[in-house]
Amino acid sequence: MARELIKETRWPGPDDRTVILGSTGSGKTTLGAYLLAYRDWLYRPWVIFNFKNDRLLLDFPAQEIPISGNPPREPGL
Repeated sequence: MARELIKETRWPGPDDRTVILGSTGSGKTTLGAYLLAYRDWLYRPWVIFNFKNDRLLLDFPAQEIPISGNPPREPGL
């Protein structure tokens, strides 16, 4: 049954917005990092909200922008 579910899963495409919801410890950060690793972040801007300073997300080559700053226009994180 688990294999059938994986085959039927529709992963987000490059132009899809993604929201990950789940309970504590369910793997939200891990899934987010996995999805981000396969995005085209070298060619378009992406925004990560890392409120807990999770180590997994800190390993991405991201640039920190102030909350009062403008959204990024250059490619990257």
